[in-house]
Amino acid sequence: ARLVMVGDGPIRAECEALAQSLGVAGRVDFVGARDHRYVADLLGRAEVFLQHSVTSASGETEGLPSAIQEAMAAGAVVVATRHAGIPEIVLDGQTGRLVDEHDIDGCAAALSDVLGGAASSARMAGAARRFAEEGMRVVGTIRSIELYTLAAKFQNVTTRQVAKIQLDIDREGEYARLIQ
Repeated sequence: ARLVMVGDGPIRAECEALAQSLGVAGRVDFVGARDHRYVADLLGRAEVFLQHSVTSASGETEGLPSAIQEAMAAGAVVVATRHAGIPEIVLDGQTGRLVDEHDIDGCAAALSDVLGGAASSARMAGAARRFAEEGMRVVGTIRSIELYTLAAKFQNVTTRQVAKIQLDIDREGEYARLIQ
């Protein structure tokens, strides 16, 4: 197995030093910050996605990380923490595995279980992908309703123009410009 760490930040050097001291540096790739296309390609090839989110000392949380949703949609088994909104989509033993925040031993055990159980991992990966796709359909429906509501506010916007607007929504779900 290989671990690919995507992202950058103040503890990257510490993580690299830890991998070195544990003798696993040859199996860990620290690739730094990358664009969405690179990450999407990586997720498409990943068997497992790990996100060990924790509540900050000041009480801040991540909500529901989009990276988890993207990993599920790509068909990766997610191992994550019981943190903020994560348990709403990562259903322990169904669409992934959940561990408590700061539970390093539990995280290692969950990763070991996922990597060692091909049949259950394949079942969870399939369930995660279906769950993510269904969620995307619901979000798409909501966005369509929002767009038609927006269009109704403008007398000169036609249904055809609304369809064009809908096609212009980018991957993050932000509304693009109105097409005249």
